[in-house]
Amino acid sequence: MIHGPDSPDAPSRAQKIQAMIGRDNWYEADKYPKIITYVLCAIIGVATISHILLRSREWFPKTWNKIKRNTPFGDRLTALRRGIVYYNPPDIGFIRFPSMGSMIVVFSFCLSVIVWAFSIKPYYRLTHEWGTPPLAVRTGMMGAGLVPFIVCLAVKVNPISVLTGLSHDKLQVFHQWLSRLFLFLSVVHTIPFIYQPNKEGGLKNVHAYFMSDPIYWNGTAALILLIWIVATGTRIFRQMSYEFFVIQHIVTSVGLLACLILHFEDILYSYLWVWAAIAIWAFAITARTCMVIFSSEFVFAKRAELNVQSLACTAGVSLNEEEQRDVELVRISMSTPIRWKPGQHVYMRFPSINALENHPFTIVSLPSRAQSCPSEMTVIVRVFNGMTKRLFQRAKASEEGVCGCEEGQIDGRKREGSLPSQQSNDHVPFSAHTTRILAFVDGPYGRTNDPAIYESATFVAGGSGAGFILPIINDLVRRAKSGKNVLTKRIHFVWAARSSNIINWMMDYFSEVLDSRGGPIDIVISLYSSSPEATVKFEREELNTMVNFGRRPDLPSILAQEFAEASNLGYGSMGVYTSGPRSLTHTVSNSVAAVQWQILKGASGSLKEVKLEAEDGEM
Repeated sequence: MIHGPDSPDAPSRAQKIQAMIGRDNWYEADKYPKIITYVLCAIIGVATISHILLRSREWFPKTWNKIKRNTPFGDRLTALRRGIVYYNPPDIGFIRFPSMGSMIVVFSFCLSVIVWAFSIKPYYRLTHEWGTPPLAVRTGMMGAGLVPFIVCLAVKVNPISVLTGLSHDKLQVFHQWLSRLFLFLSVVHTIPFIYQPNKEGGLKNVHAYFMSDPIYWNGTAALILLIWIVATGTRIFRQMSYEFFVIQHIVTSVGLLACLILHFEDILYSYLWVWAAIAIWAFAITARTCMVIFSSEFVFAKRAELNVQSLACTAGVSLNEEEQRDVELVRISMSTPIRWKPGQHVYMRFPSINALENHPFTIVSLPSRAQSCPSEMTVIVRVFNGMTKRLFQRAKASEEGVCGCEEGQIDGRKREGSLPSQQSNDHVPFSAHTTRILAFVDGPYGRTNDPAIYESATFVAGGSGAGFILPIINDLVRRAKSGKNVLTKRIHFVWAARSSNIINWMMDYFSEVLDSRGGPIDIVISLYSSSPEATVKFEREELNTMVNFGRRPDLPSILAQEFAEASNLGYGSMGVYTSGPRSLTHTVSNSVAAVQWQILKGASGSLKEVKLEAEDGEM
């Protein structure tokens, strides 16, 4: 038999159709992307139900507490689930694992799809002339079904976040693993097109097929781009240059979608999934543009005020590299009409520094109490390389720089977000600089579980991770003071920092926590600085005796004591909130996972529920 795309011995179309009956018929392969879509929608549906139940509990906390008390084994079933999903496996070298909950969802789905693809026979037709290899067709169609979900999980404004309450940053692990599954299916899709022609007629036959149809060309281009996208999406590549990663990731993703449109053509309606992905992307861009226009209502009349404060290089002050980084912070504040909730973040773009870069920052201030008034949005940023370093240097180079300024002296008025006071000569000298710069705000994003539904709340922050924790606490105590429906009776705030300077620098937002002691909520504060001695005198004298210098907190012991204390006080529920370095959040997560087994065994006393909210500062 003569093999090739124009073989005179090729069977007729009728013969091909007859031979496909009961053997993974090519004309029925459009079922594969539909099934993929149904399964993923079902997973999203389960997460949506969980989100609705959680939101309803925030709206009616007392009613839900009655329901929980009257539900047999409900607490233990919840503890069983959380004991599994909260656990974080230890990292192995540069390999980092997501939480066990994410791993179960990801690997169960990926493994099921792979087993499904290879469990169906046959893999090949009698010869290539008898039709496209079934293994190639079904894996290609399965991959097509993943495309809109991969794009949906990647964009910041997406229906999955709306339905499930999971912010786009928490969805990234699913975006990454679905992309890897798509790459695997694409490679399996490609191999039969090389293996079978080569087996039947050698490389000459492979070349003949490759040159016979543009579909092979654009398919190869799509595969190359996909390999590049997945390879450069790894943590190692992102850390080399995050700015370059973002730009090239967007450009190559657009190229990939273009190649997929050409490759799918009108084959079995596979193009519908690509156009669905494009529609999701277009909607996200449009929605974000509208958000920027609304959020930056004042941006063309005013410019976002950028304040920078760092330790001056003076004699007698010795800071190591990590401590110096702790006090190289950028404070950005701007007036905006948008409203946000504590724990949310925004993306900011500074056209005069780099119009292409868009960086996320957690909002440390709270919105204005008056709904009709604009709010002062403030974020505090640690200085690393890239855009934050250029932002820091831009402010330091400003002619508006001042040293030893009084609070409110910079812009002539005292307001939230102003630089901390430097009134005492005992303070280590700071250099304060301020400048104005055009900024575009995109957001807010994220959704944090309300701690007011728990009788006890423990907050653990590492370094600048307090920027996520402090507004949540401040909002909680404000609502409790105003007599709103807050079930929380006790708060324990644990803050660990390499240098105590960061505590002093964020005093504007920490003072409210200190002043709230003695109010309707019992507040316990534990501060730790790994520096052997204080390098700056705190503005609040009481802090000089509250900080534990030269040591780090033993978080497992602290949390174990908190669980025991909650039980001794007769509390039935506790929320644990943490933000900071990956090592800190993982330690907290695993401690919360461990207490779930005590609840399951009935050995936790009155404490029947411990909920975790973790924000990894290194993700």
